[in-house]
Amino acid sequence: MYSFLWFWMNFTFVFPFFFGAILVLKNVEKESHWYLKTAVSFLGFIGWMFLWQFVICSVDSSLSKSIPFSHLTFFVQIVMMILYIRFSYKVNIWTTIFATTITYSLQHFSNRLYLVICSVLSLVIHNDYFNNDLWYSWIGILLCCLIMGVSYFLWWLLLLRKFNQESFDELVDKKVQVITSGITIFASIFINSYIANYPNVTSFILIMDFLMSLTISFLVILLDYSSVHENKTKKENEKLLELLENEKKDYEHSKESYDLINIKLHDIKHLLNTLNSSTSPSTIDNIKDCLTSFEHSIKTGNEAIDVIVNKKEKECLQKGIKFTCFLDARGLDYISPYEIYTLFDNALNNAIEASMKCDKDRRIISVHGKRKNEFIQIIITNYFKEDIAVNSSGLPITKKDRNFHGFGIRSMKMLSEKYDGLIHCEIKEELFNLYISLPLNRNCDTAKVHRSQL
Repeated sequence: MYSFLWFWMNFTFVFPFFFGAILVLKNVEKESHWYLKTAVSFLGFIGWMFLWQFVICSVDSSLSKSIPFSHLTFFVQIVMMILYIRFSYKVNIWTTIFATTITYSLQHFSNRLYLVICSVLSLVIHNDYFNNDLWYSWIGILLCCLIMGVSYFLWWLLLLRKFNQESFDELVDKKVQVITSGITIFASIFINSYIANYPNVTSFILIMDFLMSLTISFLVILLDYSSVHENKTKKENEKLLELLENEKKDYEHSKESYDLINIKLHDIKHLLNTLNSSTSPSTIDNIKDCLTSFEHSIKTGNEAIDVIVNKKEKECLQKGIKFTCFLDARGLDYISPYEIYTLFDNALNNAIEASMKCDKDRRIISVHGKRKNEFIQIIITNYFKEDIAVNSSGLPITKKDRNFHGFGIRSMKMLSEKYDGLIHCEIKEELFNLYISLPLNRNCDTAKVHRSQL
């Protein structure tokens, strides 16, 4: 009733099944007492299989090899996995079905890969040991662990580690999930169980069944992942467009305020010059000095940049941050005003946020630029305190966000690349330098040639 073969077959199903769920949902928010729920569910899964086997064998031992029983067994196991995920992770029902389908397909793929290799060995090596006892021997156990272990490692390396979402609830496509779950149930359970339990099935048919299951599991995993990845990209693009639209409105509002302040200041100064002699010159000069402090003093040669750097200068003054800007931005007029505004707004917001975490004497932001090879390179420098690394793309990674999903930097990267420019950063001790390189002429044919020289 409880043979070693029975135990080994069930172990190679239960352990990879749970392990796959943990891998796929590794970053998803967990319910309270997750470790306890996982341990209890795992032991409950094993206990149910022992109890079910005992009940079946007590009634009729031949029932365990029947096709309907095999179907029912797999269905119950899938339902148990759904219940485990549903009550152990903070996910909706579609994410639960998605994770169950992926984890079942992972287990099925690795198991069928092992069975295909064992079947081929049995056919190629003409030896009674390999033909009859390989699957149950210690060599077979080691081979199983090796093949399934390598399979899971490769899936993790190439795909699963990219399942780094904190939530899949808005990314799972319901229609795609119904299709992939249906394929998994029909192909991996119905057809596979029917062939495996069919009397007098040949080795060739078994191998073809294993290969079919292997292929279907592979395609189901890729289809589910592609669907989630596509929806993720779509939502991120929508978020970026929304961010750009908000920045556009902010620019228009700031530009109106910028123009209005300059007009009013000019009018007031003109009015002061017409005052009668009863007003002392020193009083008029004091009033003019006060008004000058409200003027936008930084002039870069680009109106949109003038608006944002003067706005951020006032913000830095209020927050006790020393702000300096020496930048000749003439030649960037081909970039739409709201896009160049967005570029600088995000860059300076990041610099201000980082500066506020530093000691007061290190709250300094510098903006300057240099021209080279028909390009302008804008450097924004500030101190920082938290741990920052740089990825292969030259963009910053913090411990808080190892995969760097910040929409601000992503929009900056998108905008700079749109105009054949680039953006990267450099860290020197506690100084953070952000480099934004843009061509001075949008139609410059040498743009891409000189990019590597900046």
